[in-house]
Amino acid sequence: MRFYKERWNRKLGGVLGGLGRLLKVDPNVLRILFVFFTIVTGFLLMPLLYLIAFLLMPTAPRGPYIVYPHKTLYRSTKNKILGGVCSGIAAFCKLKEPWIIRAVLILLGLFSSGLLFIPIGIAYVYAASILPER
Repeated sequence: MRFYKERWNRKLGGVLGGLGRLLKVDPNVLRILFVFFTIVTGFLLMPLLYLIAFLLMPTAPRGPYIVYPHKTLYRSTKNKILGGVCSGIAAFCKLKEPWIIRAVLILLGLFSSGLLFIPIGIAYVYAASILPER
């Protein structure tokens, strides 16, 4: 399978949709990680890499949309405290308790002397806005 910019599952240029298709991963997971690492790396490295990939990658050939098998990340309505993102990540990872994900995110923020609280918070809000609810 070739690495193409996605024609159908795209939010901006189709790069992360194409990467998700290639890796058989939900592109929303890649988008959330992209937002997080963009903030952590100082807003320059990740957009620059995205732009390079956008310019170098060919667009997928025209044709019918082919659904590829992958697990989809959803916001969960069960055990939801804020937006259901942590519950959705727990279900995606087949964890029975979403508090594990919440604890990991809080501990990441604490052990980084608070430096990761803002990137985690922004990535959480972004995830709550793009993930479908189930």
